[in-house]
Amino acid sequence: MAIGYVIQLKKIVVGAFPGMKFIARIFREKASSQKKVARDIAARSSMSVGDVLNVLQTLQEVIAESLSEGKPIKLDLLGTFYPTIKSKAVNTKEEATSEIIEKIGMRFYPTLDLRDTLSKAGVKYIDTNIKGVQYKDSVVEEP
Repeated sequence: MAIGYVIQLKKIVVGAFPGMKFIARIFREKASSQKKVARDIAARSSMSVGDVLNVLQTLQEVIAESLSEGKPIKLDLLGTFYPTIKSKAVNTKEEATSEIIEKIGMRFYPTLDLRDTLSKAGVKYIDTNIKGVQYKDSVVEEP
């Protein structure tokens, strides 16, 4: 396993040496669909793809229900989902009503095992310099 990365030219405005610098950025691959995940799990277990899809759908419903009640969900092998809110700052306690809440969301904190597995994944360079692709009226040259 390896995580793809690309090289990007970026303007750095803070720090001791600001200016145009090259940085590595993750290459975002196409997301695995729920059906692909179900097929992969079914291939590694005694469950059918339909059974796995049912479990995934039910898991999503249970997580959403618990988070909607303000309760975190801890899955020992994956991590913990926490409900979050974003709110405006106000000057007095009387102003602090539900009206100041701007957004309700969630965060996910992976287990140490999951983080360790990810940190051990290698990296591979993804060459996105494809002949003939145009960006802002200029043709990208072949390396």
